[in-house]
Amino acid sequence: MTTPTEKPDPRNRSSSDPSENWSCREDDQRSSAGPLERLEELMNQPGNRICADCGSPEPKWVSLNHGIFICIKCSGVHRSLGAHISKVLSVKLDLWTDDQVDLMVALGGNTTVNMKYEAFLQDIKKPRPDSSIEERSDFISLFMTRIHLHRMITWEKLRLISNPWFTLPKPMKTPKPQRPFS
Repeated sequence: MTTPTEKPDPRNRSSSDPSENWSCREDDQRSSAGPLERLEELMNQPGNRICADCGSPEPKWVSLNHGIFICIKCSGVHRSLGAHISKVLSVKLDLWTDDQVDLMVALGGNTTVNMKYEAFLQDIKKPRPDSSIEERSDFISLFMTRIHLHRMITWEKLRLISNPWFTLPKPMKTPKPQRPFS
């Protein structure tokens, strides 16, 4: 039992009073200092200092499953697509785990992701920092849909190839041209 002036220790589970076995956000933040420091390092890389979608300076949001840093305006569009397409987290407001930061590092950040997927942008104009929400929405939804489809097709190919019962079809023989009847 604690005295009225003592703060109960949430890690002390030996207390018989269940009301004393609690956790607070301060303790959770202290335990995630490692991931936050790593995330800050990643955020300070040159390509990650601007929004991956529109180029706004100092993005404070992340599309976790794409590994990109985005501004607040673009984050709203990403959120509207659903977490299955783009899971949006705040750099400062959300608690980060080592696994989440590892995923961001593995995906490479804005420069790597944009270099990989901007090949799909031949007919799409990227928004600017002063673009309207409609322009952002048109670009991001089309761009993310293309990326999502590309990933689904890639995973389906990998799934088929890794299946031991799957064999590639043999090429069809082209029929020989027949002579017309005379």
